[in-house]
Amino acid sequence: MRYFFITLLCAWSFVSTAASLDVYDTIGGDFELKSTLGKKIGPQSFSGKVLLIFFGYTSCPDICPITLTTVKDALENLEPSEVEQVQPLFISVDPERDTLEGMKQFLTYFHSSLVGVTGSAEELKAITKKFGAAYMKDIRSDSAADYLIAHSGYIYLMDQQGRTRALYRTSNKAEKMVEGIRKLLREE
Repeated sequence: MRYFFITLLCAWSFVSTAASLDVYDTIGGDFELKSTLGKKIGPQSFSGKVLLIFFGYTSCPDICPITLTTVKDALENLEPSEVEQVQPLFISVDPERDTLEGMKQFLTYFHSSLVGVTGSAEELKAITKKFGAAYMKDIRSDSAADYLIAHSGYIYLMDQQGRTRALYRTSNKAEKMVEGIRKLLREE
């Protein structure tokens, strides 16, 4: 009988853990940047929606296209009614080259709902610090793009209240993101 209750307790712990995502209070926060929508926006602009936030730049040769394709795949694996409740944001860490119009065009290759934002070096420094993200201009590169930007490649999943609930690596599959998004949509 004792083993039955221990097994039941373990099973309950697994179910309750699988049913929700933790809240990471020390990661993320509000910000407001120029956007491809033609106005300044931030997480608070999409209150009530689940957010997928990614830091990158349009000239990125590898991490950004791969990650944005994963975001696209996740969105395409959701029902249309679910996609309406999700807002993906691309934060450019290359304000020297990434114009709002250029970002808008670039992001449409991945998904029509992607919104791009960027700001000054000071604004980006403050925001990346809030998210625990990092980026650095690499002028020593032999790239045809003149310079590269080394940057972290996490996708931040934020809930309808703007709290960070999960981090996805570039190597994570879209299905993992879909699972997290659906968990947050069920919490509402």
